[in-house]
Amino acid sequence: MLIDDRFQRPGFPYVATTNRLGGRQAALHLLEIGRRRPLVVTGPESFGCTRERRDGFIEVNAEAGIEIDRRRIVCGDFRFDCCRSAIALAVADGLEFDSVFAHNDHSAAAVLGALNEAGLWVPQDVAVVGFDDVEMASYTCPALTTVRQPMRETGEAAARLLLDHVRGSPEAASSCIVPTSLVVRGSTSRPAPD
Repeated sequence: MLIDDRFQRPGFPYVATTNRLGGRQAALHLLEIGRRRPLVVTGPESFGCTRERRDGFIEVNAEAGIEIDRRRIVCGDFRFDCCRSAIALAVADGLEFDSVFAHNDHSAAAVLGALNEAGLWVPQDVAVVGFDDVEMASYTCPALTTVRQPMRETGEAAARLLLDHVRGSPEAASSCIVPTSLVVRGSTSRPAPD
């Protein structure tokens, strides 16, 4: 059974989240708060979830008349140092951006650090959205807006599918998709005035 990458082995049972919808949710939120120059920090291109998140994000921007050229899509490889370097390089190259959509929360945390080092304020200069809603997301500074991937529900669905398969249950589903949702925190909203 595959978890969160249904494209790795077509026809194989899987449990996945709505990655494309999650990318769309991130894009819609950034557009709603007036961000029109996004930078996308992806995961490995070989992962189906990377392609789905990126494509959903690009679709919404295209629908709004915003074309995201290849310079605005950088591979962060889900690794902290790689994501931090990607942001530092974008800043050094003079690429103007007012938001970052990072494909996981660890990448987004690296983005927050790199933006801080570059002297850019979050969310005033650059809004940041991650993906996953891991526990750390609520403890970053500012707290991270992210697309919530319900890990517990995903794990429970995978366990049910596996048990049904082992038992030979005739009504067992072959796959399951669990919905994502957006969690808005400080990295995309300005703090209220004192």
